[in-house]
Amino acid sequence: MLARTQAHLAKAEHHRRIAQALVNPAAHGIPPPLPLDWAVVAAFYAAVHCANAWFWERWQRDPGGHPARSNAVWLSTELRPAAVSYAVLQDLGWQARYEPFYVPDPVAITDAVANDVEGVRRAAYQALGLTP
Repeated sequence: MLARTQAHLAKAEHHRRIAQALVNPAAHGIPPPLPLDWAVVAAFYAAVHCANAWFWERWQRDPGGHPARSNAVWLSTELRPAAVSYAVLQDLGWQARYEPFYVPDPVAITDAVANDVEGVRRAAYQALGLTP
């Protein structure tokens, strides 16, 4: 496996662990209030790096910015099973970063971190011939 592919997977794992810690901060020593907005941002970037790992391993290039990456996820036969999860994370992450009145829904964020990140991660790992 290419070194840059491995670096993307390591960065994805880093962001995934941060998202998990932010969803359950007490278990990780983070004081209230719950930083759920940043949990979903970290979750989205975990998905970004999972997708980038696959793109790099397959094509030795990153797909570009967020719109190009999202489109490439939808067009990729191997990553398409995770395209809806990727889109959910991208939308929630955008709202958390840019919407001034955004109030994170704890159930939706916890679900996104537990299920959508794992969906993208599983698809990328399987496409790379790895076990998540």
